[in-house]
Amino acid sequence: VTASGFVSLVYLMIRHHRRNSGRGLAPTDDKPERAGQILKTLAAIAIPITLSSSVVPITTYLDTVQVQNLLQSALGYTEQLAVSLYGCYQKAITIYNLPSAFMVSLTACIVPAVSAALTRKDKLGAGKIAESALRVGALLALPAGVGLAVLSGPIIQMLYPETNQEVASHCLLVLGIASAFVCMMLLCNAILQANGRAALPIWFIAIGSATKLAVNFVLVQIPSVGIKGAPMGTLVCFALVSVMELVAIKKVTPHPPKYLRVFVKPAIAAGVMGAAVWASYGLLAAHLGNTLSVAGSIVIGCVVYGILVLVLRIVSRDDLSLMPKGDKIAKLLRIR
Repeated sequence: VTASGFVSLVYLMIRHHRRNSGRGLAPTDDKPERAGQILKTLAAIAIPITLSSSVVPITTYLDTVQVQNLLQSALGYTEQLAVSLYGCYQKAITIYNLPSAFMVSLTACIVPAVSAALTRKDKLGAGKIAESALRVGALLALPAGVGLAVLSGPIIQMLYPETNQEVASHCLLVLGIASAFVCMMLLCNAILQANGRAALPIWFIAIGSATKLAVNFVLVQIPSVGIKGAPMGTLVCFALVSVMELVAIKKVTPHPPKYLRVFVKPAIAAGVMGAAVWASYGLLAAHLGNTLSVAGSIVIGCVVYGILVLVLRIVSRDDLSLMPKGDKIAKLLRIR
C-alpha cells in the first residue's frame, strides 16, 4: 500500500507539471498558501487519522497474544488447543468484518460534503448531512448485524463445516451485534474529522481498546466462558467507542443530528427483519439443506426489510444522495 501510494504521488506530480504549467489561464489575484502552511494543515489532519487507524490493528495483535496466553496459563489448555479455539474466533471475525466494508464509500462521501458545507458557513446544512449519513449507515449496519446474529450458526455451518460449530457460532452471534457498532464508529469518525475534531477518535478508540483487553482478561479466565469472552470484549469496545463518539458529535457540532430520527425506524425494521429471517430459516430448514435455507432466508429478509424501509419512509432522497448511485436508486424507488 505504501509503495503504491508513493507511485501514485509521483504520477500525479508528473501529470500536474505537464498539464498545469499555468499557460492559457486567466489572470487572478488568488494566492496559494505557502508550502509550509499546506504541509502543516495536511499533517494536522493525516497524523490523527493515521493514529486512530493504527490503534485497532495494534489492539488486535495484543488481543491475539493475550487470549491465547490466558487460555494456556489460566485454563491450562495446550498450545494446540488454544490456537485451535482462537482459530474459531478468527473465522467469525472474518465474517464480522464484511458489513464495515460497505461503510468505506459512505465515509469517503461524508468528509468532503460536511467540509464543503462548513466552508460555506452552512452549519445547518453540515448538520443535515451528518444526520443523513448516520441514518444511511444505520439503514445498512443494523440489518447486517441482526442478520449475522440470527443466522450465526447456519452461516458458520455453511462456510466452515469442519470447525467447532458451537464456539464459532457463539462468537459470530456476539460479533454480529458488534459489527453494527463498528459501522457506526466509522461514520462517527468521519463526521468528527470533517468538523475538525480528528484527534478525538484517537482517545475514544484507545479507551475502547483498553476496555477490550480488560474484559478479555476477566472473562477468558473463567472456565465456563473461555474463548467466548474474546468477542464480548470486542462488543464492549466498539459499543463504548460508538456511544462516546455520538455524545461528542452532539456536543461539538453546531447542529447535531437527532438520534431518535436516525436510529428508531431502522432499529424497528431490522428487528422485524430479524424475526422474519429466523422464522423463514426454521421453515426452510425442515425441507431444504442448510445452504439453500440460508440463501432463502436472506432473500426473504431483504424483501421484508426493503418493504419496511419504504413503508416507514426511513430514508429520503437527500439521504440516498450520499451513496454511490443514490440518486438513481431514489428515482427508481420513487423516494422523495
